Amino acid sequence: MLRTQTPAQREDSIQAELRSVNLRGTATLSTSDLSAVDGPLTITMKGTLESLVVPGVAASIPALTSLAGGFEADTRYWLGERQRTQPFVCHNLTLHEHARIELPANFRVLDMPEAKRTQDHFVDFQSQYTFDPLSNVVTMTREGATHFDSDVCTPDDFAQMRPAMEAIGRDVRAEVIVKSTLVESSSVASQAP
Repeated sequence: MLRTQTPAQREDSIQAELRSVNLRGTATLSTSDLSAVDGPLTITMKGTLESLVVPGVAASIPALTSLAGGFEADTRYWLGERQRTQPFVCHNLTLHEHARIELPANFRVLDMPEAKRTQDHFVDFQSQYTFDPLSNVVTMTREGATHFDSDVCTPDDFAQMRPAMEAIGRDVRAEVIVKSTLVESSSVASQAP
């Protein structure tokens, strides 16, 4: 999708993905050659999220590894219907997604998602989540591939792949739970004698 978008459309896609998980921010996006018609597309985004947490309160940060595509968009497509009664498009793909969140020094990580692995005739998928307390960095990796026999899948294929797709769908909605150790100045002032 990014290959066919203008820079303004890419920015709109990124902002829409952030809004879908209740985030706001700014970023710069760099990619491998967008004019290539095949081969891997490498996307690197660096930026800042705004108003991520309220000081002193636990909050969740979505464990995003993709914006405007990737596992999240694919599982949304595959699981878009509860039951498939007609053949549907199912192209083979291989995805490698990696995200790194540098947390401010005053953030503590309270809980991390568990790694996930699922495999069936159609899908291989695994995720991994790590936290480095020395650098205060959370790293998220998702890798997977589909192995469809053709570009058109049947309702029976869907019934067989659905448990794996649902597991991936749960994983892409994973969250990192953090808490800021800063105290809001207004609450400090209200507690003064």
